[in-house]
Amino acid sequence: MPTFTDNLGREWTIEITGIEIKLLRKELSVDLLSVFDRETGLLEKLGSDPVLLIDVISVLLTPQIQKRGMDETGFASGLVGDGLQNAIDALVAAIVFFSPPHQQAIIAAMWSETRKLQTETSIKAIALAPEIGKLAAAKVDRELQAAMTALNSPPEKSKN
Repeated sequence: MPTFTDNLGREWTIEITGIEIKLLRKELSVDLLSVFDRETGLLEKLGSDPVLLIDVISVLLTPQIQKRGMDETGFASGLVGDGLQNAIDALVAAIVFFSPPHQQAIIAAMWSETRKLQTETSIKAIALAPEIGKLAAAKVDRELQAAMTALNSPPEKSKN
């Protein structure tokens, strides 16, 4: 069973069975069995929406969380940065493990492609950051200049 370590050094084990699938459907309206369906976009959503990911992982790990005397907030405190990445990787591995053999390779390939696209998008965003910063600074300068002009202008007299 896949395990991951959160940012607080706690190790968690993700096991997916039919019971967890049903629980996620009931609690979050998330169907992990549709993860390999590109139309639902679930795999991409889990990889790009940390709140959804934390909710899914939290539901799956509720018994472990409770056994440690924690609540969802205490659990989620360790899911930032690398902890989030570790969690999604373990979740996908658990989904692959649960899935029928003919779907396992598809899910693994989709996750690999999703990670690749996320990395490429991040690299492009980092490359564009200086230009975006220049545009934002220019906008702030224009707004500041307009505000200063308005402050220095004499008040309009009423035409009554």
